[in-house]
Amino acid sequence: MKNSKILAAASALVISTALLAACGDDDSTDSAAPESAEQSNTEGVDESALDTGDYPTEPAEEFGKPTAEQIGDIEGQRLAEYSILPFEADPAFTEGGQFPVPVLRSLSNISGLLPENATEIFGEAPINAGYTVGGATKSTDGSDQSNYQHSVLSFATADETGRIANDLHNADVTASTEGPATAEEVPGQPGTLVTSTPQGEGDSANVRVRAFTAHGPYLFIDQFIVPNDQKDKALESIGRAVDQQVPLADQFPRTPNSDEPGGGEESWPDIDQDKILIYALRDEADDPALLGADGSVFGPRGTAGLRLNSDVWLDLLQEVGAEHTAISATNVFRAADDAGAEKIVNEYRREFEEHGAAEVEGPQGLPDALCVDDSSSLSPKKCIIQVGRYVAEIPEMQSDTDVEDMKQRTAAQYMILSKADQKQPN
Repeated sequence: MKNSKILAAASALVISTALLAACGDDDSTDSAAPESAEQSNTEGVDESALDTGDYPTEPAEEFGKPTAEQIGDIEGQRLAEYSILPFEADPAFTEGGQFPVPVLRSLSNISGLLPENATEIFGEAPINAGYTVGGATKSTDGSDQSNYQHSVLSFATADETGRIANDLHNADVTASTEGPATAEEVPGQPGTLVTSTPQGEGDSANVRVRAFTAHGPYLFIDQFIVPNDQKDKALESIGRAVDQQVPLADQFPRTPNSDEPGGGEESWPDIDQDKILIYALRDEADDPALLGADGSVFGPRGTAGLRLNSDVWLDLLQEVGAEHTAISATNVFRAADDAGAEKIVNEYRREFEEHGAAEVEGPQGLPDALCVDDSSSLSPKKCIIQVGRYVAEIPEMQSDTDVEDMKQRTAAQYMILSKADQKQPN
């Protein structure tokens, strides 16, 4: 395959599909015949009473290899596992899920982290993949939250990352439309280029602290929006972020470009790492891996970055051996064993109790389904079910007019998981 490039929609960002070849975390070995769930956690289920509506009740066909349009997204999902999480830069930023499209599809996804002329600065530089994670401090009403976003861009080569970082920084200094920008220094990081820019006035006055760091074929972007008196703390946090991001980036098993040894689309990674996405319900209008988070497979870091209490979830997913999680219309976890899956359910239960969520009636025929109305959540109504090593979160959809659709999807999700391979290695 020639060194081709894909022009991402809505910007001049070039995603290089020259990339990608064999991935170290892809296991293409066929698994043994599926073994159904132990009866220990499905007792009391009355399948004859389940109303699954028009939803599928069988696992999906395997997704196979990505297309040229999808490969950058798959690499971005893999890159998520080699990105820091916000709380690792500052322990106060534990509220994940602050960035709706974590896998980079175009520069428009991260326009809030870049100067206005970023498209011109990036030019034709071949970006292979990108991942962004956001965090916030805890707040009772959201009014006093500080925000932090961290992005990692992986380029096909290291040729232009230094030039891009320098030009982005200079644009911040000289062309800011938000107010006078001041060049700052990050303690212990002479290669990190950073500015501070005032935002707002009076009691709502904040400062934006934004940094660009080039490291080999990677570009790190860090941005804090915090009260004025926390600027120095934000600079220190960026230093910690860079300290931790550098070794993670160095460990990332970058898929070789097509003109490098081992390169070529024949060895591109599978869409469905560890065969977990086949067990999640999906919106049939969605193309796998093309919406950043929907129809995706993330490791513990990528999954934790999408959740509140991201520090708790990272520890939990690593503890129970949930190496990959399907993020789609429903979210499906697979722990190393049934006991680990039960710990995931218990964490959901703990969070529901912390939020004061009210339990609601679940689907007929599924007496052990944990269904709640959690007013603090973006998806207030949801159900949690466990089948052996598998746990599924079934949130209400925006189109739901009542809970019946959610109950049908929960019943369908149970039927799918009842046929899931309980011996599938993680």
